[in-house]
Amino acid sequence: MALVSLLLLIVSYQLVFVMLQALTFRIFSVPVVAIAVGAPPLVRWKLGDAKISLGPLINIAYVQPRDLKEIPRFKRLCCVAVPWLLLALCAVASLGLDRGLHQLLGTPRQIWRGTLQPSHAKELFSAFWSLLAAEPWAAAMVGLCKLVIFNLLPLPSLAGDKILADLLGVELVGSSEGAANRAWRAFYFVRMLGLFAFGAIWVWAFFASFGR
Repeated sequence: MALVSLLLLIVSYQLVFVMLQALTFRIFSVPVVAIAVGAPPLVRWKLGDAKISLGPLINIAYVQPRDLKEIPRFKRLCCVAVPWLLLALCAVASLGLDRGLHQLLGTPRQIWRGTLQPSHAKELFSAFWSLLAAEPWAAAMVGLCKLVIFNLLPLPSLAGDKILADLLGVELVGSSEGAANRAWRAFYFVRMLGLFAFGAIWVWAFFASFGR
């Protein structure tokens, strides 16, 4: 039952995030060329200039702008950060200011401690399953707080990575300019190793929490 609830949460998160991201691009007058939720794309249609696709697997969800490099840096940063900040605002408003801020601001410490102490990460997951059974909506908002903070970390492929690269004025490693920047490339691979180690610990904690 917990896994089913978790899958529903993930789908809900993706749909809401895609809508907020598309809204943000529209607010800042950034043309959107594609919107995808799920893969492989089984249902496709066109809305204005944007190609929209839906698929059965929940492994991807994104909004693709025409070219962010053509717009000013401040607007680019807003396009990346604003959807996550809106999600955080919704979660805090739903949980109440004190509880919401506690969950939001306490996440970095939980991530750090859980990564260094896998048993603590397991306890966090176990507590989340209990909350999900007792208060599904509150659990969804707590999970949203954690998701926002995690995605704003300066780790490869996350929103925080894009924000950091833009603030430093360097290109992402996936681009030709980023690949040519040796210092940034080395920093990227160090962070990628950290991300793999982080992922291994928290994936173990996730599955171990079911055998509590």
